[in-house]
Order: sequence, then C-alpha cells, then structure tokens
Amino acid sequence: MGAAIDISLVAVWLACSGCQLVFSLDPVTDPPTPGCSEDDVKLCLSFGDGLVGDTTTDESGNDNDALISKVTRIERKGHNAARLTAASEITIKNVNTLNFGGPLSFDAFLRWRGGGDATQAIVDNVEAYGIAINTSGSVFCTIILDTTPFVSIASTAFMPGITIDVWHHVACVYDPEVGLTVYLDGMPRMTEPNGIQNMVATNRGGRVHVGSLDDGSAKFLGDVDDVRVLTRALTEGEIIETVNAD
Repeated sequence: MGAAIDISLVAVWLACSGCQLVFSLDPVTDPPTPGCSEDDVKLCLSFGDGLVGDTTTDESGNDNDALISKVTRIERKGHNAARLTAASEITIKNVNTLNFGGPLSFDAFLRWRGGGDATQAIVDNVEAYGIAINTSGSVFCTIILDTTPFVSIASTAFMPGITIDVWHHVACVYDPEVGLTVYLDGMPRMTEPNGIQNMVATNRGGRVHVGSLDDGSAKFLGDVDDVRVLTRALTEGEIIETVNAD
C-alpha cells in the first residue's frame, strides 16, 4: 500500500509554483525581557530592538530611551546585547528622570574584556549613583548621600571579582534600613552600612550613561545587557532569579 499524500500540501505547492520567496534582512528583535515591565522598574535597556539607528528603546515603558553611537549588536544567551569600545556612547535622552532618593536598585549583565588604565564606568548617574570596575576586576557600587556636605559611599565586590571574557551580573541595592549592598552573580559580597537612615542625592542633575561617565571618560571596554534602575530594594531571591533567567 503506497504512502498517503497530503492533498493540502500538494495544493499549496501548486499554488506557489513560480512564486518568489522573500526573506527579511532586518535584525532579529527579541521578545520583551522579563523583569522590565514591573511598576518599580524605571529603566530597562535590553537592546532587544537590535541597536538599529541612533536610539535604543527603554522597555520599562517610561520613555527613558537612550541615544547610542558606535555600539555593536552581539548575543548573550541567544538574545541581543551591546558591545562597547572606547568610541561607544549610550546616554539616556531624558535628563533628571532617573533621580530617586531610595530605596533604589540598579543592575546589569557585563562581560569585561580587560585592559584600560583606569576605573571604568558600567552605569553612571552623575554624582548620584553608579557601577564601576577597576583594573584588577573588582566592581563597585557607589551612591552619593543627600547630606550636608554630600557624602559618597561605596560597596565593593573584592577579588576574586570579574573574570575577563565571562558574563557576570552585578546588582547594587540601597535600602535606607540596611545600607548599600553589592551582589556579584546573585551573591551578596559586601554591605556598606554608612548610608542607613539617609537618602540618595536627587538634586545634583545629569543624565544616566552606560559605559562611561557624564564627561565621556572612564570608558567601559566590554559588553553589557539588561541595564535596569528600580525604585525599590531587590531581594536576594529576585537577584538570583534574574541571574538564572534565559
């Protein structure tokens, strides 16, 4: 007995005989990133739009889109991410929209390529808060307290810190009841309690930058993904969930 023939497939083949097949050459757009749409998320740059043009979309829905220049699209876990060089720029277009007194969390995935002769900025809100890495691979979370005079405090994930050419996740969590904690790959590495019962400075002004300081210095040499700012203190469980998400 011969194999049965699917008549519907034959009909489709006959109808399309001589058709010209057209394939889209547009960059692949990622689906929405989990963790971007919560009410407390005020910035979420996942680069899911493929880094086409001069702007990348803020997936939090708060219109904190970023201007981009000389940023290359790469992949992390099959999703879009961004490669930065000394010539790259990622700058939030809206000024003073991401200034929050606390509680406050800001996090990112990063893959450092090493090199450079100075501290490199991963996320920076000028004179308010930021993440940076030094030449030995230690990462820093820093906030400026709204005190008189202003006080800068830092919480550091000391060595062994970042491994070159390996993806890591860094989260900075400021809880006015606890202080400032830096998490590396989901694990709390150090808490600086000096910020207890204070708030982060919000009246110093400036844009948020990814991969540099406000003046264009301290360029980060590496890759970044899923850069977020939230107006609450993430829990350790939530950070671990973020680290393990696809």
